[in-house]
Amino acid sequence: MAVRIKVVMAMMILTLCCVIAIVPVGKENAAKAAVESASTPAWTWPVPGYTTISSYFGENRSGSIHKGIDIPAPLNTPFVAVEDGVVELAGHASGFGNWIVIKHSTNLYSIYGHMYDDGVYVKPGDTVKKGQIIGAVGSNGESSGPHLHLEACTAVYATPRPCVDPLNYLGTQEQYPKLQYGDTGPYVVKLQTLLEDKGYDVGVIDGDFGSRTKNAVILFQQDNGLTADGIVGQQTWQKLLETTQSSLAKVNVQLNGAAFNPGFYGNGTTYVYWRALDKFKISYTFKGNGIFLIEGRTVQAKIINGGLYIPWNLLSPKMAFKSIAGGFNFIYSVATPINIQLNGKAFNRGYFKNNNAYVYWRALNTLKIPYSFKGNGVFIIGGQKVLAETINGVMYIRWNQLSPGKITYTRITGGYNFIYTP
Repeated sequence: MAVRIKVVMAMMILTLCCVIAIVPVGKENAAKAAVESASTPAWTWPVPGYTTISSYFGENRSGSIHKGIDIPAPLNTPFVAVEDGVVELAGHASGFGNWIVIKHSTNLYSIYGHMYDDGVYVKPGDTVKKGQIIGAVGSNGESSGPHLHLEACTAVYATPRPCVDPLNYLGTQEQYPKLQYGDTGPYVVKLQTLLEDKGYDVGVIDGDFGSRTKNAVILFQQDNGLTADGIVGQQTWQKLLETTQSSLAKVNVQLNGAAFNPGFYGNGTTYVYWRALDKFKISYTFKGNGIFLIEGRTVQAKIINGGLYIPWNLLSPKMAFKSIAGGFNFIYSVATPINIQLNGKAFNRGYFKNNNAYVYWRALNTLKIPYSFKGNGVFIIGGQKVLAETINGVMYIRWNQLSPGKITYTRITGGYNFIYTP
């Protein structure tokens, strides 16, 4: 009897082990992910404006299982952190080219891959916020084309990495909203910018869907065989977003005298790569779809050769420029307004910057100082070449260059009295 009991117990144990052994791994992971995702905040979509998935989690790739999802986008397209966290790793990784690994408070890690060296914008130890730009799309490592590879893993240093489907955590993919007369906001700014780029008159790009914008939409819809109702639905968005050939010319760019990424010139303005904001330490928020909130202003960037570029004068109202060989040197400096007198008489306000006072160029006329203007901010004064500073779009000359050796000054309330002795 005792022997029979032992045999039965052994068979029960064997059966139980077999049942446990044949539970499908995929369902086990799915169940685990469902439990985790129930307590995990929704991740934001990592590549704003690009929602196509070219390869899904779990696909068999020549005997290896794809541990994440692939989101195709043009080279240098910015991508963002899916959730608040701390950068665990950032740099070279086998197969990825480069990767970024962020640890989140939920004990999950988000992993981003295939960036080039200059497409990694964070370093280990950095604290990042949900929606913060952390890198640019590349095609480095084992990659067949530009895309962002995204993983959601419960550990990083284990071999193999235990990962689950990122779609368990990602919120709704970004969609372009339906727009009509009376709407306002950043998507209206994008609409107006796209229409203007295609030659339709929207007036001022101000984020206000008024009658002028509506008329431009109707004309665009008529030209493209769409229902001309002035309402921007998915079909209209799709037509608007179709890529057109750019005729912009590449130009050299400097930032405060230091070489920077080349820019592009066309339509009367120069477009500067968006990371100039970081170089200048200008406060901004990236809202997706090429839309930036810069110092409280909504600015629509332009996609050129797959990168985001911003008109130079929209980087900040405090921008100025000088011509250089084949391009421009863009200067960002906080200029403080000051009071100016010329020989004791009140004159236009000047500016104090870089430890120097700058005077409106027409002081030359007021003081009857001989000069000739050569264009591009260049004056010949007393036989010497003087380059004026552009501040808020107006030319100003450093006080001691108005007439070298013949200008002195005294302090007055809030500024200077400049004295010219012929």
